[in-house]
Amino acid sequence: MSYQERPSHRAPWIAAYAVWCLSLVAGKEAIQVSENGFAFSKLRPYTTWEDVRDSARRFWVTYRSTVEIDTVNRLGVRYINRFPVRRGRIADYLANPPSVPDTVQPQQVVNALSRLVIHHNESGIIARVISTMDADESDTWITIDTDAFLNKEFHHDSSELWTTLEELRRVKNRIFFGSITEAAAKEFDE
Repeated sequence: MSYQERPSHRAPWIAAYAVWCLSLVAGKEAIQVSENGFAFSKLRPYTTWEDVRDSARRFWVTYRSTVEIDTVNRLGVRYINRFPVRRGRIADYLANPPSVPDTVQPQQVVNALSRLVIHHNESGIIARVISTMDADESDTWITIDTDAFLNKEFHHDSSELWTTLEELRRVKNRIFFGSITEAAAKEFDE
């Protein structure tokens, strides 16, 4: 979230540092704060969306009580999904895999990159999707980095913040699950 701070109420500990990153709960959660932003991250092991949302809300309430905020002007949900290609080919995992010329053997490709920016006209939500494939000595990895966000003014205490985060997550899920095959989705559930 990014926001507009009330000019006359500046938290002294924020003013002294451009950005603070704090690792919380035995390295499983982190927050990053600055003069104009707040970010919450859930690190491995991952749990449920509800756990992430509720933790973010708890830290947001604490943060908001320390820094006086007029409005929030950007909300976002970002997921970085990274998984190995365990069996088969990349096409067995990605709905739209990178295109390789017929004259090139797929195992010769050691890196691929795709970047999309998708604007949802009705809601104003923008999603940046970066998909990569890279190989090391032992495995081939696929990464799908989805950042869904909305630039809009919200009151800092509005319930609309949280309903919008839910919608951002739904957009992210439609993109992610539309990017992988049904076989890949089933493998992740195992």
